[in-house]
Amino acid sequence: MVLPRLKNNKKATLKLNKLQLEIKAQVENKIDKAIYTFEQIDCVICNGKKKELIGEKDRYGLFFSTNICPNCGLVYTSPRMTQDSYNQFYSLEYRKLYVGKEKPTKTFFDQQKRKGKRIYNFLHQNNLISSFNISVLEIG
Repeated sequence: MVLPRLKNNKKATLKLNKLQLEIKAQVENKIDKAIYTFEQIDCVICNGKKKELIGEKDRYGLFFSTNICPNCGLVYTSPRMTQDSYNQFYSLEYRKLYVGKEKPTKTFFDQQKRKGKRIYNFLHQNNLISSFNISVLEIG
């Protein structure tokens, strides 16, 4: 049941700038050469081994296998990069691909800060965090 817009045609759903296109090609090359390796995982909620594929690419047009667990409904990635591959990708390519610049700007950080405040306010106003004593909330 792959969603049509998520078929792996390698086309980005976003308009990529020159740097993003270069980084995308670099990542694809590393995947092709098995520099970035992948691992299969079972559902991390119910340990189910069955999964239904719903997507084959991410917004940049890179291979990204999105699945839904028929037992509990969790949407997750499998196969996914190994931890070593993720570490390399996030330290070398992710920011350039995501932001489209060599280094994040002050404007980017300010936007992220405002976005975080909006999320926090929404959660707080809807009593989704008021009963928890938290200092860090990660939304990924």
